[in-house]
Amino acid sequence: MAGCFRRRWGSRSYNTKTEYENRIDELFKPGAKANVKGVRVLDRSDVLGMMGFGKNPVTLVENKVIKNITAHGLTASDMKKVPQWIVDTAFDFDSDTEPGRAVFIAKELVRNSPVAIIIDLANSKADAHLLINAYDRSQSHTPFNRWVRDGLLRYYDKNKSASLDRSGLSSTGLSQAKRSDGSKIYRDSDLVKYKKLPVKLSSILSVPSLNQQRRLRHTSYLSSRSLNLERYSLFSLTRILRLISEYGMTQTSVNSPKKAR
Repeated sequence: MAGCFRRRWGSRSYNTKTEYENRIDELFKPGAKANVKGVRVLDRSDVLGMMGFGKNPVTLVENKVIKNITAHGLTASDMKKVPQWIVDTAFDFDSDTEPGRAVFIAKELVRNSPVAIIIDLANSKADAHLLINAYDRSQSHTPFNRWVRDGLLRYYDKNKSASLDRSGLSSTGLSQAKRSDGSKIYRDSDLVKYKKLPVKLSSILSVPSLNQQRRLRHTSYLSSRSLNLERYSLFSLTRILRLISEYGMTQTSVNSPKKAR
């Protein structure tokens, strides 16, 4: 497709990955201090973008990481996997306790328990989604069936995973699930299609489209024409003043008395 290309970039750049992992190591050190503005986790989430929550970046609420070191069982190594657990998630539910939050469930288990990743969804395109928390649910039962019955399911991956096995949910049951608000429940095949959607090159690299280029050329032409008109007007005014001056001098010469010879 002219002017378009298929997505080839991942959900995070090399710099984002490196800075996130380095920051996790720092936060797990004794006496670590959390930054008010947390490190970036993802440059965007395709799952959230597909569901209509925008291509906003995801940033970390760092003080939660420090608190959870003793409260929950995730290690620094586990926390470094969180970005990939969001990108390639088993489930996404609406939170049943906090409106405006999403609950991602990782495909793999940690110490034989599902991992919940809590994201506070951005209110506008200018905001970031906030990774509020990530923890294994070893201390509490994960009510997958109730969440589905309550219409909280937003996304699921039907492919075999440890979390899908643990959930006790069948492919048939998931395919028949309905949202409480009547909106669509997405699945892994929808995500594959979404990732293949063409993206205009102009939206990524800020290259002007053909129409924008035409407008720019037209604007440039008008500016050039306006400048030429200004030059012509100035030239005409100068010429008129010169003619008036010459006419005045001629009249003075005609009206002045001639000297007697």
